[in-house]
Amino acid sequence: MSFNHTFPIHSIYEKPANKATYHQNNLMAWKRLLSSKQNIIVSGEGILKMPMRSLKNFLKDINNSGFQVKPFACVRTPYSFINSALQNTIKNGQIHSVVRLGTSSSIDFNLNTGTIPKIPNSLALIKKGQKLFGDSIIFYPFSKAKRTKMSL
Repeated sequence: MSFNHTFPIHSIYEKPANKATYHQNNLMAWKRLLSSKQNIIVSGEGILKMPMRSLKNFLKDINNSGFQVKPFACVRTPYSFINSALQNTIKNGQIHSVVRLGTSSSIDFNLNTGTIPKIPNSLALIKKGQKLFGDSIIFYPFSKAKRTKMSL
């Protein structure tokens, strides 16, 4: 599986009909991981975007395989968050209405999809994580986490 597990996990627990081979490959890799007895780190900020039903099935599979879930999240300051979000928007080839090159006053659209790009609302995902994991979720400041020897 990849370093960011968002799309593989979504493909397993959301099962998109138009990507059967992708789903099957991810499902086989996931089952191999769950049958191993090594520690597993699952990384993907988009995993919490799945419906609660899918998240509960995901956690049930992990727990039924004998693993203990130790959830954590790295959180940024508002300035760091907006800076990173805008950098990713630009890096992905999108135009953002907050970033202007010139004096245009029109609303900017994503050139690929025709939609207006929005800065992600991570507060809703943090609250969903808290609802799902309760007090067991640990929050680390991103600035501190990236300074460690085993940086995330």
